Amino acid sequence: MTQLLFGKEFGEARKIIENKFNLFVRALKQLNIPIKINSPKNAVITYILFSPVLNNELNNYKKILKSANDNNTKVIFIDEQDSDIFTIDFSGINIELYKVKNKLYNIYSDKESKYYNKNVFNENHNSIGIFFKVNDFNIFMGSDLICMENDIDILDNTAIKIIKEIYNRHNIGHIDLYKSCHHGHYENNPLELCKLLNPDYTIITNTSRWLDTYPTYDNLKTANPNVNILLTDHQKYIFTINDKITY
Repeated sequence: MTQLLFGKEFGEARKIIENKFNLFVRALKQLNIPIKINSPKNAVITYILFSPVLNNELNNYKKILKSANDNNTKVIFIDEQDSDIFTIDFSGINIELYKVKNKLYNIYSDKESKYYNKNVFNENHNSIGIFFKVNDFNIFMGSDLICMENDIDILDNTAIKIIKEIYNRHNIGHIDLYKSCHHGHYENNPLELCKLLNPDYTIITNTSRWLDTYPTYDNLKTANPNVNILLTDHQKYIFTINDKITY
């Protein structure tokens, strides 16, 4: 079986780590805690080693790469230098990744921004949207995309902007199969987005325990009363797409 794994290259992870390190140093100075740094590079490495959260993130990253290598899975690193869209040809299917640039790093490193060298936004703002077509069926995977208003344009209603870009790019106006943004969280699946998607099938990686308290169900059913909503808390689904979608 052909397998595929894609993700941002380690250099991007290092950017995030170095940014967090700078914030860490700044916080120590504000607390008047003496700190001596002989080598910025070594200091970053030391910070990684003594930061349980970051150390765990890097270890997980390494485990993913090792597992891919052990299973002969091809790893494709996303090139975010030129375009905010990255395309992968997977067995004849064009998989399009949207908003691949590291938005938060660009914001935090912009000296003209009021958010310069600050760590104030949810890391999910760097999530990407994934679109592909199978037998003329439109499929969108929302990962942990955020769909809320923000005073910074590149963070404002990201999921809605991605869907509109996909529609314009492919001259379509409907998503057949939708993997919900951010586990179906209501703030990231507003009625405007659900109406724009108008999906026939929606997969939500969450449980009814949480979703029963969200308006996400109502938003999806308002957009399409016949939508088929599938949760992954008790079952796993395999979809077959030929002349129709079955599972």
